Amino acid sequence: MKNLLISLILIGSISMATPLSQEEQQNARKGAETFNKILKESTLSQDTQTLNRIKKVGKEIAKQVKKDYNWEFALIENKALNAFCLSGGKVVFYTGMFSVIENNEQLAAVMSHEIAHVLLKHSSMRNKANKILNVPQKLGKNLFGDLVPKNVQGVLDTVHETGKNLTVMMPYSREQESEADREGVKLMIRAGYNPYEAIKLWENIKKISKNSQEIPEFLSTHPSNNHRITTIKNTIANSKR
Repeated sequence: MKNLLISLILIGSISMATPLSQEEQQNARKGAETFNKILKESTLSQDTQTLNRIKKVGKEIAKQVKKDYNWEFALIENKALNAFCLSGGKVVFYTGMFSVIENNEQLAAVMSHEIAHVLLKHSSMRNKANKILNVPQKLGKNLFGDLVPKNVQGVLDTVHETGKNLTVMMPYSREQESEADREGVKLMIRAGYNPYEAIKLWENIKKISKNSQEIPEFLSTHPSNNHRITTIKNTIANSKR
């Protein structure tokens, strides 16, 4: 009877993870291939203490996702402020991120944001949007290609790409970043982390940004630091209602 009860508990805990759809499985395979390629081409950090912190926090956030991903975490020796999560639960941090991360709460803020991108399927959505936006350009070339001098076609391609980026892809990407900020805060809260540390994190990043010329938000794929802080504050306030 005792063994039967243990078996039922184990089956119940396994079934809590949602099976991946066919598309998610395909994206997960691509994510794993990219992850392995990145690891081969990069210098892995020997800081096992920081890597263990990443794994600990990552696993706690991953529990909130309830997706049947094969989670893996890596720390790359690189001074850039960068972290990302690939499809299928492959998370990469650059050592440079820890110049602004002061504690595990702030580490959770970065981790939650990056995992949120995968949870919200932002990468595949951007790829699909980009393909759709390229249709008018291809159609125009097919219809009028012979009438446009070859030395001008390159210029038209640049104009199309610039217009597409400024009017569609950049605002689309900024909205996805804001969406990941909101979902990331919710993941933090569910995992038991202090969401106000996400604000502190972006204040730290803002201090570093002051020393460099900040790109105007309408020319950037990311919202401004102030915009992100406001988004996070509003999400925290709404979560208390």
